[in-house]
Amino acid sequence: MFLMTDSQVPSNKFLVLINDLLASGEIPDLFADDEIADIVGAVRNEVKAAGIMDTMENCWKFFIDRIRSTLKVVLCFSPVGSTLRVEGQDVPRRYQLHQYRLVPRVAGGSPRFL
Repeated sequence: MFLMTDSQVPSNKFLVLINDLLASGEIPDLFADDEIADIVGAVRNEVKAAGIMDTMENCWKFFIDRIRSTLKVVLCFSPVGSTLRVEGQDVPRRYQLHQYRLVPRVAGGSPRFL
């Protein structure tokens, strides 16, 4: 899981990268060529075991598909102020917006989320 709060966002450009990740499962130019070669080498045996030809493109697609199926991204923005509204307008809505608020304790129980 990738968890990030609004105070950790260095600039709107970073949110564009997050949007790319959510849209395609890949951030362009994230890895250098030698890192891509290492990743391809690391998944090559799994690609072969899956009955897929172990070309560089197939290995890379296998890796990206694995990321898409397992990565969870959580962005935590405070509803106080304009940050959430502005960021939501600047970056296309490729994520679900869930609002949670804490409900006070009831009769000695623990707090609940709605």
